[in-house]
Amino acid sequence: MTNENEQKTQILMNFGPVTGNVERQEIHTEPPLRQEQQGAQQKEMTVKTGQLSISQQVILFAALLNEPLESAYGGTQSQLADFISQVSGLKPGSIRQKIMEIAQMDDYPVRIRQDAEKIAKLVEPYNSQVANDIRETYLED
Repeated sequence: MTNENEQKTQILMNFGPVTGNVERQEIHTEPPLRQEQQGAQQKEMTVKTGQLSISQQVILFAALLNEPLESAYGGTQSQLADFISQVSGLKPGSIRQKIMEIAQMDDYPVRIRQDAEKIAKLVEPYNSQVANDIRETYLED
């Protein structure tokens, strides 16, 4: 039975000359991250890179391409999802699911409204009409 320090230690064996002598070298490695730490680290990376969520990307591309999500069914949804996938690197299935989810909403929840406002603020300096369209679609009751 090994103790905790031995479990954290990686042992590499370097075989010596033909005589069969073996040298042991211990290399200390960092202990593996706990699941909570991994989640926090991934969240921190997302914040640092400024990556948009799937919802935010769907809102952005639907507005830029003037593609109303309510009428985006079947082939149009797949085409939009494939396009966003090519640009973002996300899986088309996840994007298609988010498109269908947003398209079926009659009243947008707080998270979608926040996403829409963030996208509208990002787009405003470049195209105020698109920013207004996003606000009209997702923020006005």
